[in-house]
Amino acid sequence: MFVVVRAATRQSLKARVDGLGELRGRTMASIIATLGEPDEITRYSDDTRIMLWTSPKYQIALLAGANGMCGGVHMERSSKKAPPRQGRGQMSVGFTAWTDV
Repeated sequence: MFVVVRAATRQSLKARVDGLGELRGRTMASIIATLGEPDEITRYSDDTRIMLWTSPKYQIALLAGANGMCGGVHMERSSKKAPPRQGRGQMSVGFTAWTDV
């Protein structure tokens, strides 16, 4: 009898997002397969969604189109207060989902 033990290397949420590269144009299914289920989903009448993933040091919200594709990064925040990286497919959808308290 053989027992296979696989040590899970748990990457941070930020590392998993960085590993995806460009997010705009990816299928949301492929993003969810990498990041896991979102912590929060906000649905709108036109069938678009804002999908939010959070960890203690990092948060990211993605705009998901009705076609199942990622429309871009709605919000990205790190505890290091670093500005978001360029070229991530960021876009504004006309409202703010997060406010600093």
